[in-house]
Amino acid sequence: MSGRHSVQPGRLALAILLAGAVLWAGAQTEPSGFSPDEIRRVLLPEKQRSEIEEQLRKGTRILLPRDEFEQLVRQARQTLQAGEPSLIESHYRATLVESLGASGVVPETHLTGTGTWKLVQPAPAPGLFSLGWTSLALRECILWNRASNWWHGLPQPALLGDFNGKGLSLRLATPGEHVAHLSWSARGEQGPDGYHFDWRVPAAPLAVLELHVPAGRTVTVTPDDCLVTGPTPSGQGQDIWTIRHAGRAVLHLTVSRDRQGREPARASGELPGPEEVTVRQVTTRQHLRPAGLTSVHAFDLQVHARDLRELTFTCDPALEPFQVMAGNEEVDRWSFTPVEGKPGLLVVRFREPVRGPITLEISCTGNYPTPSRSRASPTPWVSPAVTLRGISPRIETLQLRLHPQLRASDWQPGDFHPTEAATETDGTYRLTLTASDLAAGLSGKTEGVARPAARIEPQGVNCLAHVTTWWRL
Repeated sequence: MSGRHSVQPGRLALAILLAGAVLWAGAQTEPSGFSPDEIRRVLLPEKQRSEIEEQLRKGTRILLPRDEFEQLVRQARQTLQAGEPSLIESHYRATLVESLGASGVVPETHLTGTGTWKLVQPAPAPGLFSLGWTSLALRECILWNRASNWWHGLPQPALLGDFNGKGLSLRLATPGEHVAHLSWSARGEQGPDGYHFDWRVPAAPLAVLELHVPAGRTVTVTPDDCLVTGPTPSGQGQDIWTIRHAGRAVLHLTVSRDRQGREPARASGELPGPEEVTVRQVTTRQHLRPAGLTSVHAFDLQVHARDLRELTFTCDPALEPFQVMAGNEEVDRWSFTPVEGKPGLLVVRFREPVRGPITLEISCTGNYPTPSRSRASPTPWVSPAVTLRGISPRIETLQLRLHPQLRASDWQPGDFHPTEAATETDGTYRLTLTASDLAAGLSGKTEGVARPAARIEPQGVNCLAHVTTWWRL
């Protein structure tokens, strides 16, 4: 048996048995993923004894008593087992949702939101991060290890399950720092003093919960040694409470009822917003191909004004509309005016005044910094946007599709959170992201929301062919 595993200061040696009593180990570096359970104890033939003794004299092997060697094996096993993934930072964002129960009288409440975990996997082998008895119902978990070469560092679906019989765990396949993006919900219970939530999450040295509740509500937290700040008006009929709970895995949250004792009305879908129009949601679908970009922007609007016949949108400089469609409303005409170096103006006019909920879909063509045959574009591509002028949506869902002949490097999600990642049958990479409570301005060049960005480069192998042609005349 050769000494392919070794001992260095603080590392374990691979030992073999000399004539049933002598143990030795080499001084070479052990491969990554090494486990003490892989060590085999082998009886060394007598004819190899002189060779080993020569190696001992040269110092290339180390002689150890059997008991000492086995102690090192036990210590190495304990060290690897202790090298489990750890959560170093967690950020949660939650919104209180109220609705009428099945009886139409008793209100039901829950929290819905997103979260970000920063985790570290110290061991070279895959590790399991235990979620413990979490109270969060996870809808989606996307994992991002930017240092990994797997899929060029793009976010991928996380593996969650009971892998070791000890409860729900998150599997980290590679060492280093990982970022997990979560979508979750948590159910609340009604009490005499408000709505109660049992908050149970993995403890982290830095942990922040940002809670969005209707304006005028009060949030109390137990234990009282957590740092609670608020309320801070969000400008959309809601207040923000921030709870810092470093090192704590369990909190008890209470959100007071409406001050005036009103029961929540049946959900109409309306959200607080500007006086005339509310942008309830924008769904953006963008497909990057070698020939260029196609981008479709679907607006879910609520019109409060009685005589509204015209809407004005701004389009990022990289976009040019080619089609405008409305759901049940008839578009009379539309016009687009590009502006050099600035967002262009798209004016949509309806045949009749519109009121109530309407949907509007704007289709655009666009471009992105063109990569060369062998390297990425010199400037990053920033996901372009179409915005209802002067009015911000509450939620934007962005679906990016990347052609198989392209790939993205230096990926930056901005203020968006990945919620789904998949590879289609033809090799197209698909990534879905969301952003909530967006600040004014969606353009990548506007202060406020940072949009996803990446450098686009060709995918696959580039070949250089040399052809020699012989002519015989």
